[in-house]
Amino acid sequence: MERIVVSPQIHFGKPIVKGTRITVQNVLELLNEGLSFAQIIQDYYPDLKKDDIQACLQYAIAPETALLSEAALAEDWMRLEEDDAWSYLQMNRKGTKYGS
Repeated sequence: MERIVVSPQIHFGKPIVKGTRITVQNVLELLNEGLSFAQIIQDYYPDLKKDDIQACLQYAIAPETALLSEAALAEDWMRLEEDDAWSYLQMNRKGTKYGS
């Protein structure tokens, strides 16, 4: 699932559609309101593809399979200052294989 990523620099580490600032939560809320994929793309997020919306649904079902690869997380970790490490862990531990 390469379409959903987490970056501490974007939306405080909330999962987003890769290459955008569109959160998974925003897409899921629109689906919950009963909007179709076509309506979401046409009326809200014209840059999204059907596969992006499907990836958001997959993330809701199985978040541990939809996040950045372990290697990418390790790269982010190496860039952090020691003081930021705890904040990074707190933001990213939910929904990964490292947390609940």
